[in-house]
Amino acid sequence: MRIGITTDENNNLIKLEDSRYFVIFDDETKKEERYDSPAYKITPKGQARDVGMDELLKYKPEMIVITSDSLCKCTYATSLLAKVRYILIDEKMNAKDIENRINEFKNKALDVLEPELYNR
Repeated sequence: MRIGITTDENNNLIKLEDSRYFVIFDDETKKEERYDSPAYKITPKGQARDVGMDELLKYKPEMIVITSDSLCKCTYATSLLAKVRYILIDEKMNAKDIENRINEFKNKALDVLEPELYNR
């Protein structure tokens, strides 16, 4: 399964609009791909979220790791159309730590989000 993680320059989980990189982790092959995020250089941040989500979905993740402040109504709607599932993590974590615990996180994946996670 392909899992998308938005990270900063130190490979730490960060909200979509501030992401420097997209890490696409395949939990079956244990391979990781890393791509530059176009959201990193865009202002306003609302536009950065939209551009970032569109780009992230091009890599065809089946799940995406999000923080509670990652999505807005627009990016949530876009991701719903792509039929991704969501792994909500609100603690400071490195992408490698997420990858190492991916089975634990996958078991808690969400198909839909509560409105407070995207109504901003």
